[in-house]
Amino acid sequence: MELGRLDFASVCFAVACAPSATEGHRSVNSPPPRRPEMTCDEQVRHVQPPQIGAARERYMWRCLLVHQFDAFVWERQACSADGDCTVVETYCPFSCGVAVATIYSGDVSSEHDRLHAEYSKRADCMYKCNPTVGATCREHRCTAQHVVDDPVPR
Repeated sequence: MELGRLDFASVCFAVACAPSATEGHRSVNSPPPRRPEMTCDEQVRHVQPPQIGAARERYMWRCLLVHQFDAFVWERQACSADGDCTVVETYCPFSCGVAVATIYSGDVSSEHDRLHAEYSKRADCMYKCNPTVGATCREHRCTAQHVVDDPVPR
């Protein structure tokens, strides 16, 4: 199956990662993952300036890849205790480290590597990730704990 021609209703997460910094960090838990709310078709309609032609095709291709990985991870995040979870190192555009059930870590890592190789053939990423420092079980979902920058006092 060619990734640019997926035939299911595709959905995309907006991924947000803070830029790396050298000081002023704290650890926070990411909110529990939630199902996406917009399809890639819906999301591209909200992008300004409007994406048309090749730009729209690239946007949709990236969105479909990200959705494919997010759906793969979502199915492998069930847990009942913190010890059930581990972090799989991931890179742009596939989040900044994902928490999954330990028994699926190898599968998730392989899927990430496959999709990242596909993505890297046509695009480069524009953000860097802060480290993911742990995984916890929250609301029966493995949740990544990321290092984030503390706000600078004024």
